Amino acid sequence: MRGAADERLGEARERAPRALVGEVDGDDDGHPQRDAEDRQTDLPRVRGEVSRALEAARKQGRIGKGVDAIVYVPTAPEEQWLPLFEAKGEALLTTLFNVSGVRLKQRAPEGVAVSYESQDIPGLAVEVVPARALGWNKCERCWTWSPRVGEDATHPTLCERCVPVVRAMRP
Repeated sequence: MRGAADERLGEARERAPRALVGEVDGDDDGHPQRDAEDRQTDLPRVRGEVSRALEAARKQGRIGKGVDAIVYVPTAPEEQWLPLFEAKGEALLTTLFNVSGVRLKQRAPEGVAVSYESQDIPGLAVEVVPARALGWNKCERCWTWSPRVGEDATHPTLCERCVPVVRAMRP
């Protein structure tokens, strides 16, 4: 039995741009790629694995909320997952995972990460680092952490995304 949330999710997927759901017509040789319906299940699976990694860091007292973390994905299965991650990009994955940052194909700094090896996606490793441990500061408007909070002298407590918004609101 489908619930209202399932129906809304289905409707959102139908309206979503092709790039967001991973729909691809074919590769360079004209071979069909996995269709959009198959690809739609990929990102939520990864989000679930990242959530498990965040929960492990939370249980260890390293972070409070997901937004307090930077997620490093140093390894991912090459054929399926890495191209998907790279196609989506770190900014979109940051939003999808509800964290302050994502770093692909990079290892976290020594001694500050909580490491997680996926059981559901063999070869996927996730490292969670508290943003504070990297010297990042929290934006007082959006509550995300950024290394660029304080760069603007007029708005020293805002991040690089919020400064232009606040400027546009004030004539």
